[in-house]
Amino acid sequence: MMLIETVSNYKYKNLGTLNSVSETDVVDTLYGMCDITWQHINNASATSPNIVLLGSIDGDNYFELDNSTATGGEMRHIINKPVRYIKVRVDNMGDATSINIIVFVKRMSIYI
Repeated sequence: MMLIETVSNYKYKNLGTLNSVSETDVVDTLYGMCDITWQHINNASATSPNIVLLGSIDGDNYFELDNSTATGGEMRHIINKPVRYIKVRVDNMGDATSINIIVFVKRMSIYI
């Protein structure tokens, strides 16, 4: 096995604020990202939102990588699930009127 490229770059992206049940724009990481930290900050107080982190290899078929139902916000970590494309979907706002989403990803090393 030969190491072709060791990339220790990180990519940070604020996906914006969602104010209704919807999805963020897709982030094309250009490489397979294996470590993802994501956080959401919401103003829910009594009823939790349902927020889903989605990943895709081909950009067409998305699957759930993680989800959160935390009131007020939460930071979560996903490791060893390499995907090229990521986006976030809000399935339920709870009693929140805004949910801000941020992702921070680390590229994986590429071996042959």
